[in-house]
Amino acid sequence: MGLALMTKYCPRCGAQNPDNAQFCSSCGYSLQSVYSSSSTPPSQSPPTSSPQSPPPTWNPQGGYTPPGYVKPLYQQALELFTRNLGMIIPALLALIITLVLGFAIGLITVALLPLISFTAIRGIAFVIGFIVGIVITFLIQLEAYESVDVMNGMVPDVGSAWRRTTANTGTILPTALLVGLIYGLLALAGVPGAFVIEGLVLILAYVITSHLALGRAMGLGASLNWYSNSFSRDGNSAVVVLIGSILSTIPILNLFTIPYTSLLSTLMARNYP
Repeated sequence: MGLALMTKYCPRCGAQNPDNAQFCSSCGYSLQSVYSSSSTPPSQSPPTSSPQSPPPTWNPQGGYTPPGYVKPLYQQALELFTRNLGMIIPALLALIITLVLGFAIGLITVALLPLISFTAIRGIAFVIGFIVGIVITFLIQLEAYESVDVMNGMVPDVGSAWRRTTANTGTILPTALLVGLIYGLLALAGVPGAFVIEGLVLILAYVITSHLALGRAMGLGASLNWYSNSFSRDGNSAVVVLIGSILSTIPILNLFTIPYTSLLSTLMARNYP
C-alpha cells in the first residue's frame, strides 16, 4: 500500500503545491505557515474587495468627469448662456435704442453747432453719458431676471423680465441714477480710457441687480462688501465678473458679455448669499 502524496493547499487561491513549497506557485502567497495535507483543500471564501469610488461619467462636451467634480460657476454660466442665446435680445434692443438716441442727439448738435458754445457741447456729452448709464443699468436688471428663469430651467422671457424690472423701478432707480451720473461726468470730462472706470462701476450694478432678482435688496455698501468677499469664495468667478463688467461697455461685444456676466453674478449671488 503506497503512501499518500503530501501537498500544501494555498489558503488564498486553493492551488496545490509541493510539500516543501514556500510560496504558492499560482498566486505567490506565502505557504510557510501552512501544514501539508493529503485531504482536499478547505473551502475558499470569495475574496473581498475594498469599497471603490463610483466610476467617472462621460460628458460629451468635456470627456470623462471624475466623481464628485463640480463645475466652476463661470463654466456653468457659459454653458447656460450658450443654451439660451435668446438672452441677447434685450441687449440688442438696448443697443438699438442707445444708437438711435445718440444719433438723434448728434444730429441736433451738428445742426445747432454754429449757435451753441463749447460748454453746451460738453453738456450734451454729459446728457448722452447719463442716459446710457441708466439704460445699461436697467438692461442688466432685466438680464438678471432672465438669468433666474434660465437657472430654474425655463426659457428666458423678455416680456416677463421687463414686467418684473418695471415693478421694481423704485428699488433699482438709485443705482441707475448713480451709474448714469458717473457715466455722464466721465463723458463731460473726456477721461481717457473711461470705459475701464465705467466697467468697474458696472460691477456694483451686476451685484445689486442679481441679488434683487433673487428677492434680496442690497445697498451700495453691502454690495461692495459682498463682491470683495467673493474673491475668497470663488476668486476665478469674481475675476470673470470684473472682466465681463469692463467688456460690457464695448458696443456689439456687450451683446454677449452683458447677459453672460449677469448670469454669472446671479449664480454667485445664489450660491454665496
